[in-house]
Amino acid sequence: MKNIRQVARGLGVGGAALALVAGGALLAGGAAVAAGTITSGDIADQTIQSRDIGPGGVGSSEIRDNAIRQHDIGEAAVGSSEIRDGRILMQDFAPDTVEQLKGEKGDTGEAGPAGEQGPAGADGADGVSNYEIVGRSADAKDVTDAEGRVTITSKCSSGDEVAIGGGANTTGTVVLNASMPGDVHQVSEPTETDPAGRWAAGGWTVVVSGTGNVQPYIICATME
Repeated sequence: MKNIRQVARGLGVGGAALALVAGGALLAGGAAVAAGTITSGDIADQTIQSRDIGPGGVGSSEIRDNAIRQHDIGEAAVGSSEIRDGRILMQDFAPDTVEQLKGEKGDTGEAGPAGEQGPAGADGADGVSNYEIVGRSADAKDVTDAEGRVTITSKCSSGDEVAIGGGANTTGTVVLNASMPGDVHQVSEPTETDPAGRWAAGGWTVVVSGTGNVQPYIICATME
C-alpha cells in the first residue's frame, strides 16, 4: 500500500506542499516520518477538510485550468469511483480532450406543436362588393353606316349601385369607338381633405359606328 507522500506525488503535488494533522502532530511531505506512517488506507473517505491542509498546501486557485495532463497522474491517483457526480466540469478538461468528447451531430428533431393564432391584422382598403355584369336586351341596337357614330348609355338598376366598368359586344362591321362612364354625378360635397368631393357613374356609355348589332353591357356594384 502506498504512503501519503506517494499519493501526493501521484496527484502531481510536491512533497513540501502536503501537510496533514494526525494525532496532534503535523506531518509534512518534506520531513522524516515515523515508522507508524499514515497511509491512504488509514484515511476514511471525505475526512480531510480544508482546515487540515497546511499553509504551504496547493489550493485549487493555484492550479491553472487544463494544467494537469495524463502523465502528471500517478498510479495511485484519485479514480472515478472517488469523484462525486457533477463535480468535474467541462472547463476542467484540456481543449484536445473536449474535442474528443464531442459526439456526432444528432438527427433533426420533430416539428413542435403549432403556436397560438396571432392577433387580427389591420383593416384593408375598401374594395368592391356585390357587383354584377348586366347586358339588357332593351339596350341592344342595330346600327348602319348611314347613322354615323351612335352613343348608347346603359344604367344600373338601383340608386345604391354605381357603374365601375362596361363595354359592348358587336356583330358585322360595327367598331367600338369609345367606352366610358356615363350619367356621372356628385355623391359628396368637397371638403378640406377632399377638395374635389366624390363622384360616381350611374351608367356606362359606348360609342359605335358601322353596320351590325350592338349589345352594351355594364358592371354595377353596391356603393357603401
